[in-house]
Amino acid sequence: MALLTQYRAAGDRLFSPAIWQGFKDLDSAHPSGYMMNGGTGALFFDDFFDFPTGRYTVTEVDVGAAIAPANGDVAGIGTLVLTTSATTNEGFNIQHGLTNGEWVLPAVNNTVRFECRVKANSVTAGDLFFGLFVTDTTIIASGVMSTATNYIGIGVDGGTSALLFRASKAGTVATTANSTLVVDTWTKLGFTIVTENSVLVAKQYVNGVQVGSNLTATNIPVVEIRPSMVVQSHAAGAVTVDVDWMACSVDA
Repeated sequence: MALLTQYRAAGDRLFSPAIWQGFKDLDSAHPSGYMMNGGTGALFFDDFFDFPTGRYTVTEVDVGAAIAPANGDVAGIGTLVLTTSATTNEGFNIQHGLTNGEWVLPAVNNTVRFECRVKANSVTAGDLFFGLFVTDTTIIASGVMSTATNYIGIGVDGGTSALLFRASKAGTVATTANSTLVVDTWTKLGFTIVTENSVLVAKQYVNGVQVGSNLTATNIPVVEIRPSMVVQSHAAGAVTVDVDWMACSVDA
């Protein structure tokens, strides 16, 4: 299934051209999980028609939370529905692959792309993260980001709707607040890591439009990391986040 042709009739569901232009096989490939492209790189894409055991490492802290694929979304396209319990600091820590499944390596002259399409029923009651992280079963614990030293992604700290673009290289952390997440609204969150003047630069995109300031090489990890997402309740009351799709690539 080629995403660009399947979603042709629903343009806001597409991969964002500003992020994905230049990735050679995006419109012609038929990825299923992790795909090699003739030695030039790799593309991971999940449309969440299912959520089989073994594709992800899932750590749940919950009493009565639920995680399931659903096909009741617009046009019957798969959606992963993550619903936390009503208890504070409970929810899901999800990473692509099994233990030690890192495969994305930011490096000079490599291009890394990440994007997902999500919708949250609350923009202030949840702690959220979507991006790339080293193997870690507690990316967010009790509302606080892990002390793991290498990651990059976009998130929301409970109590605010601000979208935070954050990264850490060997413990040197940077965070910028460049946009906001709108409740019950499908939103595409993405970023690229590119090389400019022989130096790594990370750029954030919301709904396919670059926003805010870039993150610099000082804060961009240069070790292998993996697609990751976290949905947790920040205060009393359940939080539901729908994930339409998630994609990541790395190519030289």
